[in-house]
Amino acid sequence: MPTLTTTVTSASASGVTTTVTTTEATPDQGAAAPASITLEYFDGRGLAEVPRMLLALAGVTYEDKRWPIAKDADGKYVKDEYNAAAAAGLAPTNLGRLPTVTMDGVEVGGSRPVYRAIAKRFGFAGTGFAEETLVDSVCEIMQDIKAAARAESDKDKWFTGVGTAQGDRQLMWFLQGLEKIVGSSGYAAGSSTTVADVLIFYNLAETCTVSNFGTGESLSEPMGDLARVNAAVAKHAPNVQKICDTVGASLGSYRASRGVSTF
Repeated sequence: MPTLTTTVTSASASGVTTTVTTTEATPDQGAAAPASITLEYFDGRGLAEVPRMLLALAGVTYEDKRWPIAKDADGKYVKDEYNAAAAAGLAPTNLGRLPTVTMDGVEVGGSRPVYRAIAKRFGFAGTGFAEETLVDSVCEIMQDIKAAARAESDKDKWFTGVGTAQGDRQLMWFLQGLEKIVGSSGYAAGSSTTVADVLIFYNLAETCTVSNFGTGESLSEPMGDLARVNAAVAKHAPNVQKICDTVGASLGSYRASRGVSTF
């Protein structure tokens, strides 16, 4: 079983960088790693956490470059160093935005292209046409669930609603549909973990202590309420629950090593 070495590099105005490296045992996915991998994002989870989880599962060495970010008194993001770098040509494949991943000199930009590129490179995209297309479908469904949860202002309705018509679909409708297409052995497609499983876990089961940009520590929960998400998944999607359990167990060491995240 290989080891995962994660290098976290934080840039500072003075030019000083702080690097923290952690090593842990991870499952062998049978794919040779590129000679160099750099994942670039801000100092928090956000759009880079699914890529980080995939790289952890792959058991590869990579640079996790995190640009400093803060919020001012008005709640606006402060990211001066990143803005300067973007103006100078940072991340052209994402139009100067983050995240990006660069593998052997090839940069990929955009949150979905980044995690899909990592999934393809390390065997997390499914095997064969049927699995690959199912993985893609589940990934898009998870994005739909995320968007619908954010759009629903009535959170009680989101967790308890039974609507099925377009424009009136809540968590139950999505979970019941998802349950029908995923596997029953702890994997969305096939017999091994794919990016679809990681997205399911990240959106339905992932928790992390966050500092909320230094304003005070709290527990970041899926859809703001882990208990209600757990209850809905247990009621409507037991196979989805198996997937959450499988991925959560596989990522136990990685998640424990993260500490408090900025967001």
